[in-house]
Amino acid sequence: MSMFRHYKNRSGLAIPIVLAFIFVATILGSTLIFFSRTRGYDSSRSVQRLQLIHLAQVGLNEALSQIKPLRMQEIIDKKGREWHFKVPMQKFGRSEGWGEVKVKVPGTADLEIVSTGLWKEKGGTEQKLILGARLGYYENSYYESGDESRLKIESEWKFKRLFQKNEE
Repeated sequence: MSMFRHYKNRSGLAIPIVLAFIFVATILGSTLIFFSRTRGYDSSRSVQRLQLIHLAQVGLNEALSQIKPLRMQEIIDKKGREWHFKVPMQKFGRSEGWGEVKVKVPGTADLEIVSTGLWKEKGGTEQKLILGARLGYYENSYYESGDESRLKIESEWKFKRLFQKNEE
């Protein structure tokens, strides 16, 4: 019975303890929700960034696959000094992405490729990533002697400079 007498003098203590517990739980819950939303936003931005890089690289690789087997003069004859093409649209859930590639032949031994990856979430703003490369063309010709003399031409494309530019 002495135990009941001890708590009898502390009436009304339960309400402040419960309120303090609710306050602490609310702070912890709010913090948890904030951090989970922030992580979700960061994950979404990371996926967007990876898709932009992927789309720009696809365009760069496609341009290289068209250029590599050809000599410089063949490129100029077949394609001209400036040409462009599009990377087909790709859908990623609620988002879509596509690419645009421009190729320019400014001189007799240089070629520039600019590949733009574009990404747009449904209801969001369009984002861009630009990857580019400047290539040099090197050609060596010589006569090969034997039973028949033949002109041999060895050619090679080399990267001179790679660049990246972000636009949002």
